[in-house]
Amino acid sequence: MLHSQQRATQEQLLVQRADALSLAVDREISAAMRVLEGLATSKYLDTGDLRQFHEQATRVLKAHGGWEPLVLTDVSRRQAVNTRFPFGAPLPRVNSPFIEEVFNTKRPVVSDLFWGTAVKTPLLAVGVPVIRAGEIRYTLAAGASPGFLAELRRSRSCPPVGSRPSSTGTRPS
Repeated sequence: MLHSQQRATQEQLLVQRADALSLAVDREISAAMRVLEGLATSKYLDTGDLRQFHEQATRVLKAHGGWEPLVLTDVSRRQAVNTRFPFGAPLPRVNSPFIEEVFNTKRPVVSDLFWGTAVKTPLLAVGVPVIRAGEIRYTLAAGASPGFLAELRRSRSCPPVGSRPSSTGTRPS
C-alpha cells in the first residue's frame, strides 16, 4: 500500500511539473508574440529604413531575452533583416512551411520544432504578419532553442523535484 501511495504522489508531482512547464512556455510564447506584434508597428517598416529597424529590433530583443534571432522576411521570401547578422550582410531566401503559414493566413503562428540551418540547432519559432493597407508586407519571426526551454524549467515556475503536491489540486502559478 505504501508503494502505491508513493507512486501516486510521484505521478501527481510529475503532472504538476508538466503543467507548470506548459504554463511557463505558454507565457513565454505569448510574450514573444506581443513583442513581435509591437515591432510589426515600427515606423521604420513604413519608411523602409531597415537599418534603423535592425537596430530597433536588436535593442528590443536584448531587453526581452531568450528569443532570437529576429528575422524579417519580405513577400519574395528573402530575409530582409536577421538580427543574428550585421545589417547589410548577405541573407538567404526563406524556405519554411512556418513562414509560408504566416504569409498565407495573415495570422500569428507558432512553429513545430525545426532544424535552424543558420545556427545548426533545433528551434521553436513564433511569427507574426506585418500588414499595411490590408496587405501583408513582411513576416516577423523569432526563434528559441531547446536550451531556452530547459532554462525556463530551471528558472521559472516549475516546482523542484521532490516538492510536495498541492493539497488543493490547483495548478501552480
